[in-house]
Amino acid sequence: MPPGAEAGEAPATATALASCEPSLLLGLLLLSAATEVVMDTADPTSDESLPKGKRKQDLQEMLRDVGLSVEYWLPKLQEHLGVTCAQALQYIEEKDLQKLKSQAQHPWEKRALEKLFNSNSLSKLQEPQVKMIKKEQKKAEQALQELRDLLSEGKKGQEEAVRKKEAELRQAMEIPKEYWPPPEKPLREVMEHMQGQLNLMEATLSHRQNLPDRDLVRWASGGLALQGIYKNGYQIELVQKRQELLSVPKEFLISGPEHGTRMETREFTSSQEESKFTQMTEKLGFSVIASAKGRGWRFSVEAGMELSKHSESKRTQQSCSEHSYFCSTKFSYVPLASCHFPMDQLQFSKAALQELQCIDDLLSQSADTDSLPLLRHRTEAFFQRFGSHANQGPLHLGGIYWWKAVSEGFQSEQLAEVKQQSAEALNGYIKGSYSGFGVKVAAGVDGSGSHSETATQSTTLQNLQTKVQLSVAQTGGPPEANGFFQWKAGLVASNQTWSVIDRGLQLVPVWDIILSNHRSDFKDPFQVASLLKDSYTALTGLTAQIQDGEDLLSVEKEARVFLEVVKSWEVSDPEEQLKKLINFMQMLSQKIKSYDTWVNICLTDWGLQNFLVNTVNFCKKSSIYETKFIKSQLRSLLDPHIYKVNNFPQAHSIMQWVFQSESEEEHINISQFSELIQILKKTHNDLREVMAISESAGTVEEAQRKATYELVQVIMW
Repeated sequence: MPPGAEAGEAPATATALASCEPSLLLGLLLLSAATEVVMDTADPTSDESLPKGKRKQDLQEMLRDVGLSVEYWLPKLQEHLGVTCAQALQYIEEKDLQKLKSQAQHPWEKRALEKLFNSNSLSKLQEPQVKMIKKEQKKAEQALQELRDLLSEGKKGQEEAVRKKEAELRQAMEIPKEYWPPPEKPLREVMEHMQGQLNLMEATLSHRQNLPDRDLVRWASGGLALQGIYKNGYQIELVQKRQELLSVPKEFLISGPEHGTRMETREFTSSQEESKFTQMTEKLGFSVIASAKGRGWRFSVEAGMELSKHSESKRTQQSCSEHSYFCSTKFSYVPLASCHFPMDQLQFSKAALQELQCIDDLLSQSADTDSLPLLRHRTEAFFQRFGSHANQGPLHLGGIYWWKAVSEGFQSEQLAEVKQQSAEALNGYIKGSYSGFGVKVAAGVDGSGSHSETATQSTTLQNLQTKVQLSVAQTGGPPEANGFFQWKAGLVASNQTWSVIDRGLQLVPVWDIILSNHRSDFKDPFQVASLLKDSYTALTGLTAQIQDGEDLLSVEKEARVFLEVVKSWEVSDPEEQLKKLINFMQMLSQKIKSYDTWVNICLTDWGLQNFLVNTVNFCKKSSIYETKFIKSQLRSLLDPHIYKVNNFPQAHSIMQWVFQSESEEEHINISQFSELIQILKKTHNDLREVMAISESAGTVEEAQRKATYELVQVIMW
């Protein structure tokens, strides 16, 4: 009620209200309710004004952090799970999360709930794996004890009861049948070694240390997940070490592996071929090797291997056949977790962004074609240093355990026999690795922190006078592990030992990252993106496109044409002119699903800025009635977009005027409720007149918006 109104006026007010047209009455009630909402949200005692010093301990703040409504979700947490404090979240299980997801009103809320419960994602992932190992350990311990009892009763190793318990022990230890110690190995000795393996596993699992999600991605394999890839069709470029193209994403979810554990065998007839395969597996991952032989990344693993064979054969033909080579390698691929980087989370590292901004500066200073060679040189240097593409994933973390048998110096006609006997020697060596017989790991670890090797052993092939070098290597896992079991237990126990073992097949070019996530960091982001894309095509011969580039280019051209028209505008009818700007802004945002073009192209344009300044100056001399609506139009055009624009000198003074307190200006003073009714009637009649004479839906909508704004202003006073 206005300040001048008193309680005694209530009957008159009621009479006036009763005589009011139903549509006006409804409008009045709705506007009054809206006023109450505005007043409530401005309450200085609301939760939003509370200090956030204890964010991690405050359940309400944690809900807000992930964008969930406190009013909706706090009661749900209490009702369905009995959760009343942040500390209780660590005990939530998957079934509880699914129960909450069923209450979600929108798909994004399900992802927000996952993020809310993801604070202990790694420990939750590892817990079932550790429990499984301990469960199998217990079974193995029981089988060992029962074997001891049978042997103490005088039972022999060939008896059915003993063989059955031995099979139970093998299954509990998860040792493939072909790698179980041979029958000639005394059973008591086998049991002794198995007990030693179990003791080592127990000790390994008791020392569990883990890194948080972001640190894990930052440090695994020396930050391999963040390094760029120069995708130009040449294998050697794909495995080259690059600097970090990306910074650690702020938001991503680590989940269980999408791949299963698998054992693979590969054979090579040149050391170069074997070395390249190992490099590609460690730098790119298993998916690239296994998926269409690399064709997803526009290179052929097979073709690359054939090339290496050809170059190798040219050298070996010039020497005697004693230099022949054969390598058989088996590896166990053990993925334990996976993660995917969302497109909107791909952000350049500080060094990569600085280099791209230098290229942006050169572009803005160079208008002639003579500068193209220099720009091409800078982009090539960028690709060589940081890569042309970033990995989106899915990334897999875990380890790979390698067994290798290498033979050299045999006659070419002996290759088939070398293969057969090398396979036998390798299988025997793998048996030792599983059981712990005679396989010791050296302490050395290479500079990447992801690869270690055992001291090699050798044996002489029968009738061939050729030695086989046997070795074990590790990608990830504890380097001090003695045998496969201890290695795997250590891998599961601590994510500090994990390596990036697969980088997935989803690659995102740097020019798309610029346009998606870094537009505000460049003077002309589309020009920089186009230069990078064109340079990439010229350097590699590979076709490249800018994601949604044609639509974006069309929209930006349309914006520049419109801005040329705005330059010629004189302020004559500001309401109509601002309406055109609002319609154009909305059209741009609908076409590209964002306000990027409006912010980066339009609001940075001097002509549009000049028109807005002139409009404000014009309105300062106009009536208050007109100014209020124009201010609302300017808010639609500028708030919050103007705060992203750096080169708009008059922005502060414009926004200061737009948000100027109405108490500083003259306003309509309504002392009687009957006056309000008169204003409502007049506004209603004006609106009906517009609706009667206008055929344009846009004109009617604009009139409705103007009437609503004016009524809100009147009621709030």
